[in-house]
Amino acid sequence: MYHATQDFIERRLKLEISPEKSKIVNLRKQRSEFLGFTMYVRPKRNGYVAYSHMSDKAIRHAHDKLKQSIKRIAKEQSRDAVWKYNTVVMGIHNYYEVATHVNRDLAHMSQHLTKSLYNRLRRDWRPASKADLSITLLKRYGRYNPKWYKAHDMIIIPIYTWKHRYAIQFNQNICPYTKEGRALIHNNLKAVSREVLIHIQRYYCDYRSIEYNDNRISKFISQYGKCAISGEELTLRDWECHHKVPLKYGGTDKYNNLIIMILPFHKAIHKRDRKELDNLMEKYQLSEQKRKLCIELHELANQSEK
Repeated sequence: MYHATQDFIERRLKLEISPEKSKIVNLRKQRSEFLGFTMYVRPKRNGYVAYSHMSDKAIRHAHDKLKQSIKRIAKEQSRDAVWKYNTVVMGIHNYYEVATHVNRDLAHMSQHLTKSLYNRLRRDWRPASKADLSITLLKRYGRYNPKWYKAHDMIIIPIYTWKHRYAIQFNQNICPYTKEGRALIHNNLKAVSREVLIHIQRYYCDYRSIEYNDNRISKFISQYGKCAISGEELTLRDWECHHKVPLKYGGTDKYNNLIIMILPFHKAIHKRDRKELDNLMEKYQLSEQKRKLCIELHELANQSEK
């Protein structure tokens, strides 16, 4: 199973895997690390239950990041610096909340960092209450009752104030093999033209790679079936999938190198003369950001002419 999966990922999906990080682990005897989490299982009643923590590397990384944020507060002495510290704390909470024992890991970090925070901010360190929380923070942390403090009139979010939350699973009824499952897929894609989406799913470009065809569909959905430049809704045959860096100049079929646009812009971008592109930008009254995108794409498409 391991080798079959490895072969599929490398040949079909054109993705690289790390041999050092890819292995089969018996979680009853050994822990496994994945994306910043340490996982293992323990016996319980008639079976086993999974446990997870922040990995040692993740704890060190989070500790260093928070330490730098504390130093920034001491240096800048501003509300903005305190808020940046809070955003780092919230980012850690958001990512690691699915770990079953994240509260223990956060409490361990808090023991070291709260002392550092107090020592650097003790001149501006003030007791606070739940009433000092903004509406946004109240929604996130209103269910907790820690000792609240603030600095520079900005509440400081305690590191340990977060608990495990169950990862929300996808709806297992969604599948392409039943009428109900297909209906749920289509409901999720209601912002995209169903007719056009079905068309590009059925009619692959034979002269292109599988990677290109798959990413072409993904890019169409991510742009909600609209032109990336003009914002117009796309129909069956009035658009093209453009390589930002053309294949002949070393471009690839990867998702980030693709962009979907209507035919007039695609043709104008590939012309050496920029006159037609300028006319189109005036015709569609593009914003400054979209104009910069057009000029950048034109330069990439015609780089050999420089």
